[in-house]
Amino acid sequence: MNLPFIAASAIMLTIHAYGSYLGFRLRTFSRAIGPYIACYESAYYVFVVAQLWRVLGLLLPLIALMLIIHVVGAYLYIRGYLGQYANGALLRYYAAFELFEFSIILALTISALP
Repeated sequence: MNLPFIAASAIMLTIHAYGSYLGFRLRTFSRAIGPYIACYESAYYVFVVAQLWRVLGLLLPLIALMLIIHVVGAYLYIRGYLGQYANGALLRYYAAFELFEFSIILALTISALP
């Protein structure tokens, strides 16, 4: 793996650390930057699956699931369908999911280091 992957992963780690932080405080990213983040996350997973599918091994089904979640989620977010679910209880689950995703991205990134 290469430096662009590690740089893209560093951005993803930042997004997910902050997203989890916000979720546990019952907040989300602002609508001004949310669609850009959603598109970036989708593109990241497309890149990971397209470039690394041979080396992902047992992680491939999980990463493929993350790809599907993010592509569908980006569409739903941009269309405004997810806003109705932004309540306290669900935001805590969102935060936990963001933290779980952070750990997956961290594992991928660490495995890419020389």
